[in-house]
Amino acid sequence: MILSDDRGNVLDYFDKFPENTNIGIALSGGADSTLLLFLFVSMIYERKAYDVKIYPIHGYDSSRANQIKTNSESWQQVLKIVEWIREWFSDKPNLDEILQEPNIFSYKKNDTIKREYHKPHMDYMKKRYNIPFIVHGITLGMPSEQRPDENLQLMPRNQNQPWFPLGTVDKQFVAYQYEYFGINELSKLTNSCIADAPLPCKECFWCRERYWAFKNYDGGLQ
Repeated sequence: MILSDDRGNVLDYFDKFPENTNIGIALSGGADSTLLLFLFVSMIYERKAYDVKIYPIHGYDSSRANQIKTNSESWQQVLKIVEWIREWFSDKPNLDEILQEPNIFSYKKNDTIKREYHKPHMDYMKKRYNIPFIVHGITLGMPSEQRPDENLQLMPRNQNQPWFPLGTVDKQFVAYQYEYFGINELSKLTNSCIADAPLPCKECFWCRERYWAFKNYDGGLQ
């Protein structure tokens, strides 16, 4: 499965992904990781690799009081995303064995980078379920503004970092794939905003990047 867009960008990651390899996905609930989950399920059915299992893994910050108060925690969105994808592929064989139930854990964030909270749990999942590596939904920033987080230096420039499948494309490439596969409704379930609020703030980098690519905010809001 080779992906492309209308700007001449081509991504062959899913064509070269190792055969018969269990897949772990750090499913944040954002548009990037959600697209990865959809594409990996698609890849398995394209290859008829029914013995491969996909493990969505989600860590959420339990200190986000406003989200907890309004029942809008990210883990609830992750459950909705997985259920939506299950419905999309409901006519396919072996779906329950291929797409595993989301594994969800919580943490309370301080000044340490988020990945440090996730690493022990990710390592545990890799050992328990024979997952060679866990993919992350990380893309390039906007042309005028790079991503402001700790992931920037980890963007892959070659095939030696296969756990960042979207690391050489930007969010517009991601938005194009949602349109191409006819899954724009799935994009409305994803959350980009990092504000501790039930609705997108429309001000943070992640909101601005989403609007730049999708022409809407979380939930499809304008």
